[in-house]
Amino acid sequence: MAKPIGSSTSSKNEKECAELVQVSWLEVTGVTPKLHASTYQITFQLSLEKGASGWTGAPVFLMAKVGKKGKYKWKKLEVEKLTRDPTDFPSVRDPFGVEIGNDQPDKRLYFGLYEVWSGRWKQGLKVYKATVKQIKK
Repeated sequence: MAKPIGSSTSSKNEKECAELVQVSWLEVTGVTPKLHASTYQITFQLSLEKGASGWTGAPVFLMAKVGKKGKYKWKKLEVEKLTRDPTDFPSVRDPFGVEIGNDQPDKRLYFGLYEVWSGRWKQGLKVYKATVKQIKK
């Protein structure tokens, strides 16, 4: 169960987010419109609420592919290291980039944040936004 993003769930001093109240798996997905051939960086803005649990040892993966039939590229994230402050993850020091080539017919980027393998209950992760940013032409 997650608290939805929206003005009815947040105060003016609090950033809007989806908070995972109690989940056994995590799947946050997105797809871009058609993009130009280039390299793109994907980040999720995340934080852990005080009292968050179940994330230690739970493998969270950022995954992306170019086109519906593309092959996934992935990066393992250690979300248990997050703080209560919204943070872009992965960091700019350790970015997750995906290259879209000129030869690829479907130039949409499919991406997501996943933890579906541990089977344990987890709580307290906040998801604020996902960003896809062009970093190289």
